[in-house]
Amino acid sequence: METVSTGNTPPLSGPMFNTPPTGPDNHRAWAKPIGAALAGTLIIFLILLAFLWPTATSTAQNIPVAVAGPQQAVDSLTSTIDSQSDNAITFVTVDNEKAAITAIKERKVYGALVLTETPTVLTASAASPVVSQMLTQVASQLQTQLLKQAYSRVEESVGAALAAGQTPPELPRVVVRDIVPLSDHDPRGTGLSIASLPLALGGVIGGVIVFFLTRGTARRLIGVTLYAALSGVVLTATLQGWFEVIQGDFWVNTGAIALTLFATGALVVGLGGLLGRPGLALAAIITVLIGNPLASSAAPMQFLVEPWGAIGQGFVPGASATLLRNLSYFPEANSASQWLTLTLWAVSGLILIMLSTLRARTQSA
Repeated sequence: METVSTGNTPPLSGPMFNTPPTGPDNHRAWAKPIGAALAGTLIIFLILLAFLWPTATSTAQNIPVAVAGPQQAVDSLTSTIDSQSDNAITFVTVDNEKAAITAIKERKVYGALVLTETPTVLTASAASPVVSQMLTQVASQLQTQLLKQAYSRVEESVGAALAAGQTPPELPRVVVRDIVPLSDHDPRGTGLSIASLPLALGGVIGGVIVFFLTRGTARRLIGVTLYAALSGVVLTATLQGWFEVIQGDFWVNTGAIALTLFATGALVVGLGGLLGRPGLALAAIITVLIGNPLASSAAPMQFLVEPWGAIGQGFVPGASATLLRNLSYFPEANSASQWLTLTLWAVSGLILIMLSTLRARTQSA
């Protein structure tokens, strides 16, 4: 039987019968996926640049190294090294070997050259394995220089001693001593360097969790504080008690890690409360994409292009990495600036949390 349309039949609908929008609406529909692709490409480029740029451009420059000895010998050696190393080392004159060791333990220098009758090169692999290797190469150059200077004199002395049946004099030899070595459980220092990124991510993750699960100043402060305290104990027990990557007093290390997590977490919660999701992204950018690549956790801050190394120490990851290294290997070093930096970030986070709550109350009123 043939069906006759009455003219009142509604138009067919459904996925098979939908027609794409035309005109301006069609352009807007295509703009969203294209914009998302461009934004994603830009973000991944910035992430790659943030982590690759400090490594690709890092080079030794103005590394402080102590030097002690007769002025003539010091001038001769430092001028030779300066001409060969392109001013990678900045020499700091000290009185003697004892003063040089003190400067190393206080982290004022990364090593020392002591020019006595038995020349000594003092290193501190715990401060930087890279600089320690550099100073070992300097010791080899110094050994070669000494042998060249003493070769003719030693050769005559050896000949005379052998002719007289005596023991010939020994050739001059440079002694290399590691004043502050790394832990036997972390001989290359990679564990301490790698710990910087989990601490940065941990602070961001904890802050995001507290932000979405709590409301109000008191609840958020309690949440961030408990997270930082509990995570500080767990992370210290893992880094120090399990893998023995860090050393020193357990509870002092716990306090440093907890303060690090609290400073980042409070920043995340505060910016999130003020700006919403863009605030969470901003806090992550500050900590992970800016602070962590500039933290100088794997190499000295002097390896970064000036002044980025010094700037990196003003962020939470940089201050935390330096503080943990000091607490583990350089208890005599002055760590007041690192404690102060972390405290200032923590206080800033507290202020942001209170401002975000005040703003929410004002808007609701």
